[in-house]
Amino acid sequence: MRSSSSSLSCGERSGSISLLSSTAKHIGSPTPSSTHKRPKLTAAAEAVPAALRVFRALCRELSVRAEPCLAKLGPIRRVDLKAVEILKANGRWPLNGIAPILGPVPGVEVGAEFIYRMELALVRLHRPPEHGIDYDPVSGFATSIVASGGYPDLWNFSKGVLSYIGMGGCPGRRNGEARDQKMEGGNLALKRSIEEKMPVRVIYGFRNLKQRTASVFVYDGLYTVDACRKVIGSNDCFVFEFQLRRMEGQQPSSSKRELEMMKMFRKWQQRSARCASKKLSKGKLSIETEAVMKLLS
Repeated sequence: MRSSSSSLSCGERSGSISLLSSTAKHIGSPTPSSTHKRPKLTAAAEAVPAALRVFRALCRELSVRAEPCLAKLGPIRRVDLKAVEILKANGRWPLNGIAPILGPVPGVEVGAEFIYRMELALVRLHRPPEHGIDYDPVSGFATSIVASGGYPDLWNFSKGVLSYIGMGGCPGRRNGEARDQKMEGGNLALKRSIEEKMPVRVIYGFRNLKQRTASVFVYDGLYTVDACRKVIGSNDCFVFEFQLRRMEGQQPSSSKRELEMMKMFRKWQQRSARCASKKLSKGKLSIETEAVMKLLS
């Protein structure tokens, strides 16, 4: 279904999605060396905010679903996954077959905030849509972790220390039973990072009190994995507990960050609601809505 009142051309209708594809391909590109204190923005630094703006706009359109072609989608548990699904189905997801990045991601600064989990994948910060550990299967090293409260992780912002529980064995998910964690996959990659002293990116997920999953994600910088031990978890099964320490020389983290993120999330909710209301009251379709409608038609 297309709006007869729209004067946008076919190229303009899909412009936002094409922009996502063209800008995101630059994310993670090497940053050229420079002796200037304030070098020009790299392609990666310019691509990150542009890609995020478009992706968030698409997610908002799926959340509102004011048009019949969007309403027919039915309930959507995670609009970010649905947006990625649509983009992949139309060959517009820019990250297919792209290798993971070890260390810092050009264009993503410490303290960067993300609303949707799949934004982490879009900027190549953390690829898995659910798993807490990302790793490079070629090198065998862990690249990033997300600590969002799914396991009893312990955070000490003031000291820059994180006690992180490994992957697997968590009860209560998809009716699975509690079981011992295994030294494989992401757990093995984190252990290898200890041995080779490879830095790991750490992202914290903060929850809205009314939601079960993380609502805001914050990139806290690079950590070293100092140790790993096998302990008995709260489910009476063996789990791997990794000790990570924040590397020095980075923008300082804050013990008040959780409160700040909750305030930011509430402001974002209010701003999104106002934007959606204003858009619908005018009776006009945004470029993003037109793009999604074109893909679904």
